[in-house]
Amino acid sequence: MHLRKSRVCTPALIAALFASLATVACDDNETPGGSSMNTQTGALDCTMVPPGQPLAIAGSVPKQPEAAPQSCTPLDTDYAVNINNSTWGSCVTDTPGSTTGQYPQIGTSPSTVNRVAAFERIASILFSPVADPNNCQFLEARQIYQEEEGIDSRVVRRYDPRFPKPAMGGCRDAGVPEMYPDYCVGPAKLQPIILCAFNGGLCATDPSACPEDYDQTCPGQRDDKPRVHAARIEAALLWFSFSSAYKESLTCVTEAARDCDSSNSYVTGSDYNMPRNASQGLARYINEVDPAAMTRAWDGILAYRCAREKDRQPDGTFPLLPQPTPLMDLGRNQYDRALLDGLAAIVRDRLLRFQIATGDEQAYYWAFVQVLGRALDHDMTLRNAGQATVLRDELAKTDPASVNVQAAVSAIEAVFTCP
Repeated sequence: MHLRKSRVCTPALIAALFASLATVACDDNETPGGSSMNTQTGALDCTMVPPGQPLAIAGSVPKQPEAAPQSCTPLDTDYAVNINNSTWGSCVTDTPGSTTGQYPQIGTSPSTVNRVAAFERIASILFSPVADPNNCQFLEARQIYQEEEGIDSRVVRRYDPRFPKPAMGGCRDAGVPEMYPDYCVGPAKLQPIILCAFNGGLCATDPSACPEDYDQTCPGQRDDKPRVHAARIEAALLWFSFSSAYKESLTCVTEAARDCDSSNSYVTGSDYNMPRNASQGLARYINEVDPAAMTRAWDGILAYRCAREKDRQPDGTFPLLPQPTPLMDLGRNQYDRALLDGLAAIVRDRLLRFQIATGDEQAYYWAFVQVLGRALDHDMTLRNAGQATVLRDELAKTDPASVNVQAAVSAIEAVFTCP
């Protein structure tokens, strides 16, 4: 096996890793704009972990069972491959003789594919409930996060169209994210979590590398274990993929048809016909805990692609519309409903792991659910405000020993019953 040589993380190398990206971008397939990250660090003397020696990814606690099967019947308006009913008719996504369906790409390979691949690279470096990353692993992961046209470039401008749009300005305008934190989910919520966690990882592994203003910008996190900071990054990036999939399914109607491809890729990590057992990115996580939700999410992907094809003009172009057609909204809602169910299953699984884990491993799961659980709040509140309050109150607790895990799990199961 060829192993890369060890190296010292010098101040010059660290500064290069933290260099911000400055180009402005328009959509998820164009040149990006990045965030500004704190570059103040000390000298780190650390050895890079050679390839072939990743962190132990699997937890020491057993995989939790899926929720008890419940009666779950698709809506009459839901798309299914080869359904050819009065709602959907014949679709470009149909595959006669097969229930898998196909996703015909609209554009060339979307850059989103590279971002999901980058997530998987970060995951192999940082995300483990049973091991603490070292300082160079945090630096390497941060370099991947900040690659040109990478994840950082989209997090800083990600908005969530589930929420009301600002009356004036956008999420990259000064003051807007603070006024509209739900809509401007990337700069207002996700970016601060991720930046604090990357800096926190350095603080935990080498105090000399900790930014001077860390305690002011990230209060109460200095003493957390490196794996806890990694868990927050993991959860925030999954939330980012979830929000991005919904946003791209909208802008593929209103801004660029190729965003349909990006919506698919943010979930499956693929730019081609991905089977239902997708093994990258958000799809990998959902398949591990709720394969039925991923199957329904794939149907939702095919649904919005079917609907968009019906807008295609004789010359092969896709007209941009001020808002999705009713059929497109049916497909997008089917997709979103399944992704929400899958996201809820991930949070449920981590809560149960938290319940039977101990020590630093338990702290990892708690940090994860405190971040990703927030992504469920909007839809839980719309469906059942009482259950949403139960989950919100449990996740807000500062003492993990006081958490009523069963109450939190029951709240999730009461709301997310069918993808």
